[in-house]
This record gives sequence, C-alpha cells and structure tokens, in this order.
Amino acid sequence: MLYRSDDAGLTWRSLGGAAHSPSPTNFFGITPDPETVGGVLLGTDLGEVWRVTAAAEWTRLAGGLPDVHAVWRL
Repeated sequence: MLYRSDDAGLTWRSLGGAAHSPSPTNFFGITPDPETVGGVLLGTDLGEVWRVTAAAEWTRLAGGLPDVHAVWRL
C-alpha cells in the first residue's frame, strides 16, 4: 500500500488504484520525484520503477531490472 499525507500525518489517503491496491509486489525504494510536484518514484522487488503522482496516477518507467532495493537521484 502507498499512502500520502498533506497535513503532516494527521490524515492519510491511499495512492493505490484498482491495479495497485494492494500491490502485487513489495516496494523496496522510494524517493520524491524531481519532475512531478507531490509525486514519488518507487522501486519494486519485481525489478520495476514506477512514477506515482499526487493524484494517484501510476506510470511504469522501467521493468525487467534486478530487484530494486533503492532509488537514488543525483
């Protein structure tokens, strides 16, 4: 599951959709997305990298990679 809070953790909302909630995979790495305000990039144990927007729009950026244990941005 992936949740977002816009009020310092007082309330939370799911960023999952029908295809992503619950996720069929584990999230191993997550970082703020430098190209999407309020979005995140996340890596999975299936070797995928996803961009998730604040509006819960999911875009797969890569697949078939080795297990992604961390996402690092320079």
